[in-house]
Amino acid sequence: MTLSEIQRNRLIQRQLCLECSPSYLSAPDSVIQEEYNGCGPDSLNPWIRHILTDELHRFGPAFQIHDHDFTESTGFYADFTAANKRLGDNCRAIVAAADVSDHNRDELYLTCELIEDACQWFGWPGYRDHAKVAEVEPGPEVLA
Repeated sequence: MTLSEIQRNRLIQRQLCLECSPSYLSAPDSVIQEEYNGCGPDSLNPWIRHILTDELHRFGPAFQIHDHDFTESTGFYADFTAANKRLGDNCRAIVAAADVSDHNRDELYLTCELIEDACQWFGWPGYRDHAKVAEVEPGPEVLA
């Protein structure tokens, strides 16, 4: 993603009052550009991630914040869940502001739920691997 696309996403984030961490607000655009990988985990085939990112392009501003959350991983499952909730909330804010029909809006809200759920179901290994701490809190694979 180019710096101008990062800046465009940041403008949309401000306009829609998307939720983000203080560290995101203070991060330079070049850092956000390095962190952003599109839609999907680093482990996902880049070709598939490119297709998902293209198909879900309207949610780019929310994904950009979410990628920063993962880069700043604490290793705590509660923070992982909060990052995914923030992603879902930000996606819903994008849909609420979209100029679409009610039918399409309902479909987009369903997409928001699927995005949040997919990250919650499959994202823990990636979040855990980005942790900047020596020990990581056990996740659902231990707690189940």
